[in-house]
Amino acid sequence: EEYRRYLETRASEWERPAMVTARPVAGNARLGRETAEFLDRFVRSGRFSGDELDRIMDIRNRAVDQSRKRHPGLVNVKSGPGGLSDIDFIARTFSAHYGAKRSGGLCRETGGILAALASERLIDRGDARSLIEAYRFLSDAEFAVRIGTGRPVNTIPPEGVEAGRISRLLGSANASRLVKKV
Repeated sequence: EEYRRYLETRASEWERPAMVTARPVAGNARLGRETAEFLDRFVRSGRFSGDELDRIMDIRNRAVDQSRKRHPGLVNVKSGPGGLSDIDFIARTFSAHYGAKRSGGLCRETGGILAALASERLIDRGDARSLIEAYRFLSDAEFAVRIGTGRPVNTIPPEGVEAGRISRLLGSANASRLVKKV
């Protein structure tokens, strides 16, 4: 009840897109269903105002700026501009803003959310296809970066053995071409 009151009275607008993919994973089944129901109502509680969208965008822009500061001169396939987080952000914010139904049950993955938004004509189908394709490519790139470096990182090294390994894993001739493609 306290969490429900919090969502109804004090939650920030950015929490709606953040909760689009929330789900219970353990514990009491009845409590999990009830929580999922009121979270779903919270997420889809109405369209964002222009000011709310501005504040949500400001949060994302600050995250991108932090990524750039942490990894100057490097391409971050996850949190950098145009990365996986941006596509997640687009899908979740559109879903919360338009109150999109999640076709085929509760859709939790970004590609499914984008496909549902497109099928409901809430975003352009071509844009959805492009975003889904980019998300798949960036997911592969994130995997290749982690395999190629042997570390849990999300940045593509600009040169060296690791850069070459990552490029080969993704079928690119060299690191500079890969960075350009990303």
